[in-house]
Order: sequence, then structure tokens, then C-alpha cells
Amino acid sequence: MPRTIQQDRRPLCLTRYRLVGMPDQLVRNGQMVIPVEHKPRARRLHDSHILQVAAQCLLVQEVYGIRPTHGLVVLAAVTQQRVEFTSALKQRLLDTMAEMRAFLPEDAEPGARWVARKYGACGFREACWGT
Repeated sequence: MPRTIQQDRRPLCLTRYRLVGMPDQLVRNGQMVIPVEHKPRARRLHDSHILQVAAQCLLVQEVYGIRPTHGLVVLAAVTQQRVEFTSALKQRLLDTMAEMRAFLPEDAEPGARWVARKYGACGFREACWGT
């Protein structure tokens, strides 16, 4: 029977991938740990949701030592969408991360336009940038 894992609400970190994240919920089903992301205002699954869950699957795989077969996105608090964590999705995630990093000079923060909306209020700012 699946059960929620009580997290201490610290982000999961992977230095190797320079990746930090914190799933809304982690569910243990046997030996597997499945990340669950809640999107209460979303009516449909977006590409960004798929990549976010892929990142969480990668974090869970490295931190807990068992690769999840999938993650879940809960839309509008009622619909569950399963995101299969395939090798192709993992590679797409790694390619996207590399592309994103190419936009930023080493150790430079994102520009003001992005900072104002997302980055300024992000709870991971210190973990990512040390500021």
C-alpha cells in the first residue's frame, strides 16, 4: 500500500547535476519512492510540469538509490497525470538543463526580468546561488 514519506522539508540536492528541488510529496510504494507535484490551478499538463517531475525523479533516484518508474502531477486537486521517467525523458531533462545553463555566465544570477517574477521569491535562491 502506497504511503506518504514524511519529509523534513529540506530540498534534495545533487551537486553532480547542479540540481536542487523539493517535491510537494514523496510516496513510497514498496521500495520505490515516487515524487508527486501538486498544481492546484493547472487544468492540463504542461511541458514545464513534465520536466519538473523528471528533475524530481532524478533527485529521488540519486538520493534514495532507486530509480522511480514515474512521477505524478495532480492537476486542479482532482486529476492525476502519470509522467513516465524514461531514459528519453531523463536525456531531455539533462539537455534542457545544459541549454538553460548556456544562457548564464558561470555563477551569474538570472537577469532582472526573470528575477522580478520568479527568482526573487524562490525558496531555493540561497541553495542555488548562495545569496
